[in-house]
Amino acid sequence: MVRLVDDSVSESILERISKAVADLDQDSVETLVRELLNKKVDPSTIIEKGLVRGIKEIGRKYESGEFFLSELMYGTNVFNSGYQLLEPLIKQAEDNGERKKGVVVLGTVAGDIHSIGKDIVKAMLIAEGFTVHDLGVDVSVDAFTEAVRHFKPDIVGASALLTSSIHVQNDLIKRLNEEGLRNRVKVLVGGAATTEGWAKEIGADGWGPTAGDGVKRIIELAYGAERQ
Repeated sequence: MVRLVDDSVSESILERISKAVADLDQDSVETLVRELLNKKVDPSTIIEKGLVRGIKEIGRKYESGEFFLSELMYGTNVFNSGYQLLEPLIKQAEDNGERKKGVVVLGTVAGDIHSIGKDIVKAMLIAEGFTVHDLGVDVSVDAFTEAVRHFKPDIVGASALLTSSIHVQNDLIKRLNEEGLRNRVKVLVGGAATTEGWAKEIGADGWGPTAGDGVKRIIELAYGAERQ
């Protein structure tokens, strides 16, 4: 049975996980996560107080110029190496009906292979207790639509960092309307190529200019979304 952190040793390890993520130290992240798992610490606590704090610090370093894009991308790999150790327990909790605040499908649209913003959104949503299905990058309208049918999400988040690919967000919303699925799901768009005006123009339910803004908006949409 997992438990919340209730001792200074576990708190110290969580701080070390956060620092290891921010320092891009993958080996230490995996070792420390395993140590907390052996202590039966709640996986969601490890994510929220360890891994997510670290990935947020990486984002801060990138925005301040301390990190370059290559370090930012590697940082998501470090985060994921720790998360993958926790994923089976997270999945088990979800199957038991625990933690689930909402179901979200995420993806970077076809023609675009950027993933850092999407990966940070995923990390933060997992920490919030959402079930997240990450379709990856270069995701077609067909793949998004099939995911809506299969996973029955509350929200779809479609990211586009290239101006040449934002039309896919519009195509996605049109397809969901054509297939009779639009009223079942809220659609959030984001990415460097998007604007609030674009989101309104294509009929999206929300827009997130940054990963943090996207998460806040998803939380707002989820609490207002009614599952069909």
